[in-house]
Amino acid sequence: MVEETDSSSTTAGPWPHQAARFLNRAALIAGPLETCGLILGVREPATIQVHRLTHCANAAHQPEDSFLIPPGHMMEWDRKAAHMGLQIVGAWHSHPNGESSPSPSDLKGLPEHWLGLIVVPAPDTAPGLVAYGRGGVAPSFVHA
Repeated sequence: MVEETDSSSTTAGPWPHQAARFLNRAALIAGPLETCGLILGVREPATIQVHRLTHCANAAHQPEDSFLIPPGHMMEWDRKAAHMGLQIVGAWHSHPNGESSPSPSDLKGLPEHWLGLIVVPAPDTAPGLVAYGRGGVAPSFVHA
């Protein structure tokens, strides 16, 4: 498992280079299986400010084409986020098949007001990162 990253430690580019590397590495290590984690930050009226990403084991019954964040991981990071003055603001997962659009189950499984992030891994370049929200509309987000 890849260790969580704190995106507030860098400010380079529209998405911190360190966070993109973290997501790409986690997706490449998982190989043909989807992998996932949580997005921690601060929800504001028009944006979601991302501060930290976590990584967890994919608990889905069919990890080849779906993901499920274990309830224990959610509870642990909900508690840790509160101690950091943050909250769970979304979830990320990989699409190792290269598909950059959220699937119907991705959209259905995303809680309202959460940011969804799809990682399309790339071995030699930056990963594809696609944000989405309920109804297929991506909320605006910024990194800290």
